[in-house]
Order: sequence, then structure tokens, then C-alpha cells
Amino acid sequence: MEWISWRLLLLSLDIGFALALMSPQHPSVESFVLQARHDVDTRRLSVECVLTIFESDEFSSSPDACEYRFGMCASGEIMYYIRDDSPSDVSVLETIVPGSTVRIDLEEVDVTEVSHCTTWSPWRPSGSPVYRAISATPVGGVSLSETGLVSTFEMDVLMIVVRIPNTSNPWVESEIWEDLVGPGVSINNLFSHSSNGQMTVPASSAKLVTVDLTSDWVHDWDTVTSCPVMQMNSDLFAAVQAEHDINPDDYTFREIFIPEGGGCVGWGGTCSGSCGHPKRGWPSAGACIAWYKVKGVGVRAHVLGHNLGLVHAGGPGDPYHTEDGDLQNMMGNGAWNSTVPFIPSDRYFLGFLSELPGEMVEWTDDSSSPVLLSSTTVELGAGGADAVAVKIECDECRPKVGRHMWKRGGNLWVYFRGEESIWADEVVDSKYRQKVFVHLDRPYLSEYISGGSELWAILSEGETYDMPYTDFSLQFCEIIGNTSYISITKDYHNCPTPAPTPAPTYSRSYIRRVRSLCKNPKRRKQLTEEALELC
Repeated sequence: MEWISWRLLLLSLDIGFALALMSPQHPSVESFVLQARHDVDTRRLSVECVLTIFESDEFSSSPDACEYRFGMCASGEIMYYIRDDSPSDVSVLETIVPGSTVRIDLEEVDVTEVSHCTTWSPWRPSGSPVYRAISATPVGGVSLSETGLVSTFEMDVLMIVVRIPNTSNPWVESEIWEDLVGPGVSINNLFSHSSNGQMTVPASSAKLVTVDLTSDWVHDWDTVTSCPVMQMNSDLFAAVQAEHDINPDDYTFREIFIPEGGGCVGWGGTCSGSCGHPKRGWPSAGACIAWYKVKGVGVRAHVLGHNLGLVHAGGPGDPYHTEDGDLQNMMGNGAWNSTVPFIPSDRYFLGFLSELPGEMVEWTDDSSSPVLLSSTTVELGAGGADAVAVKIECDECRPKVGRHMWKRGGNLWVYFRGEESIWADEVVDSKYRQKVFVHLDRPYLSEYISGGSELWAILSEGETYDMPYTDFSLQFCEIIGNTSYISITKDYHNCPTPAPTPAPTYSRSYIRRVRSLCKNPKRRKQLTEEALELC
């Protein structure tokens, strides 16, 4: 998900969210927004505009939760809302570098919204039409050749707490600050561990301010139903400049913490997506924005993950895989539960894992098994491990999340999470500890927007799993401290053979004493099994 560098124009607009795609091959999975094409008198147009992508998550773990993902393209004072409605739409939008000026051909579509969604769509209050993208050609802005990658990244973050008259303020500045840069479970420590120390949030690069909004319109906050956060931002940023002599557009990442009310219902956080991928370089003035209504390091890590370019983590649901169903993943519903590092496929997408000893093994037919994996909760290569994960190309893989089923390809990732954690006190459910995981990393078209992941299997020690769409079988051999052995093969598994347990040795006097007790029926009953073997 994304947003662009021309933030002043965007500030005058209503907020938008994001909806991922429904598979046309899975009729039992309902789309949250149904679109019908005009057969006649279809409005088509071609415009030059600046393209961004927005995303929002409904505050719910229900498989019916509504998430919106869409493009916004600004041309002068006009905003065009573009829905991801088909594989062709995705192919058009996700080949564009976010923030680029494009020449885009659009076709207006009819939209009928499902009534159960508590998260509102951005075009509803604005009354704007919704379009699909037929084609898009970059004509200016960021290009792939202009970006570069450095070895370390320091996030610059401006946090703004919004206070509105006669409205309860749930936010505590000290908690917001500690959640970002404090010891233990914090954004800084989570990002640092997830990147092997390459991505951090230094306290010196962060600023926290509180602003009282006094605009006339905020006095109706309790009765407002349109969630006017963009209008709020316009007044809010001006107030930050006036009261604190800080220009919010000088920061790459802006986090805004708002109170309840204003019609902002259903979502815990929303943001611009893929605006801050590390490969785009930091600082990048005014690139990213995020809004929060729900507290928690996990929620912020999830939303900032969208800023960085990460997409949702699907997992098992009832009866189908759901968009956010991975309960042990920061980009899934795990964000509402335990705070854990990003999974290896997301680290790889961000540029923090490579095919080096201790980091990642890219599996081929010639690769040798077994492999010693270090836990994702400890440093890379701990215990002499070969890698933290194995990546297996899977050209025929088909996603299990309904709205992504039309896609083909991607990679299967295998990794291990142990019992201990060196970066923080992870409170993880026991069913996600001492396990080996298999994820599908769905294919993606842009190096700035990931395809998202899906949890396909969780293995306990000794279990095997035949990996779909491949000829490979996986076996979780054994746990050794913070490492585990796995076997990957097309033939017979070759887990390491445990060394035989040496027979115990006893002194002659001990043996004589035990054998004397063996003759006494009452005393014999008191002997251990090992002692009885000497009788």
C-alpha cells in the first residue's frame, strides 16, 4: 500500500482504506464490495495524476471483517478512487512505483456496499465515483533506477496526539513514547531484531507532540459520521507548525493518535502503504502517514509494516483461509495478540535477509539435507545454524485465501520458532512455540508492495508435511536448544540419528548391595527400574 510525496493536496481529501481481491474461482467466498460493469454508456476517461495506495483493517478477527485497499490518483483538486477488482487491475496498479505521476485510463464502475461492514469506504462521504484501471503509464516521479539501498536505516517518526474539546483522550504520551523506543517490547527493538540491527528507530530521530484542535467543525465531533481525518490533518498539521514550530512534512513517518468518535468506527489503524520501503531511502519528507484508534505495539508494528510495503498474512479460518488469519504474525491478526518479529519472508522482502550462511537457504534439487535452523527469536546463525529459514520456489503454488486464488507462483518458506527470545519477553501461545512453520509468500509485481503471506502448516517435533505443488516432503526432526533440524527431500528423510545413550556404570559394591536387596520381596519393590535390571 502506498502514498505519495504531494501530501498537501492529499490533506484536503477524505481518508480511504483498502480491500484485497476476491478470487473469481471461489464463489463461496463473498467480496466485501461488489462491482457491476456498465454494459452501455460506460464512462471512460484518461487523466494524468499522482498515484497512491491506501489500506485499512477493521478491528475484528472475524472472517467477515472488511478490509479496504484501493488506489487514489490526484489531478489538481480532483481525486479518482480506483478499486482493485480483478487480476488485470492489480497488474496495472502494482507495476507503478508509488508516488509516481501516471497517465491512466479509467472506467467508472457501479458499487454496492455490504451493510455489515463497520469500516466505511472513502468514496461514500465524498460521493465520488469509483473506477477500475485499464492501463497506466508512468510519466514522472519516482522510478526504480532512482532508488538505492544502504546498509542501515534509521526511521524518523513524528507522533501527534490529537485532543478534541469535550472528548475523552485515551492516549498517554509516556506510553506512546515507550512503545516506540523503550526497552523490551517496543517498535525499535522489534524492527531492530527483524532486520538484524539494520533498521532502527533512534530516540534522537523521534518527536512526540500533543495538539488541541479548536476548529469550528471539531465541536460537532460526537455527531460527525464521515470520519473527516483528512480535514483533521489539514488543521492538525497547521497547529503543530504554529504551537511547536515543527513542520510535519519534514518527517518520513507521521503517526496520528485520535480519540473515539467522529464516525471513525470499525478500524484500529489505517495508513498509506509502501510509502516507506527501505529501498526508497530515508528520510523521505512527508512520505508516510498512519492513524490509530487502538493502543498496542503490535497494532503500530502492523500499520507501520504497511507503510514499509508489507501486506496481510492469511491463515486458517472456518471454513476457508482468511485475509488476516495468521495468529502468530505481525501482519495478520497476531498484531492484536503477541508482539513478535516479522517472519523471514517479510524480512527478505524488506532486504534484511540474503542467501548467506546463517541467514537463508534457497532450496534446489541439489541442496543437502538435513538443515539446522536457528529460531526466529534469536540472532542469525545462533548455535551454528545453517540459516533462519529455507526458501523453496513454487511456480505452481495457488493461494488459499479466496481473494488471491487467481494468483500463481511464489515461494514456500520454512522456519522455526523456539522457546526463548533474546530481543524481548515474547508472550506467545504455546501452540506457536517449539514449532516449524510453512508459509506461502505470494508473488508480487513491485519490489515496493509485497504479495502477502499465508500460513499453510505448523509442525511439531517428529511430524512430516508434504508441501503442496512441489515434490518435496518436510520433516521436523528434532529441537536442539534454540535450533532445530529439518529434513527436506523428494525421497527418504535423513534426520540426524541421535547418539546412543551410554549404559550406566556402577561400582562393584553398589551391584552387590542391590542384588542383596533383590532377594528381599519387600525391599525389591522399593528399587528403581534401573536397579532392578541388576537383579
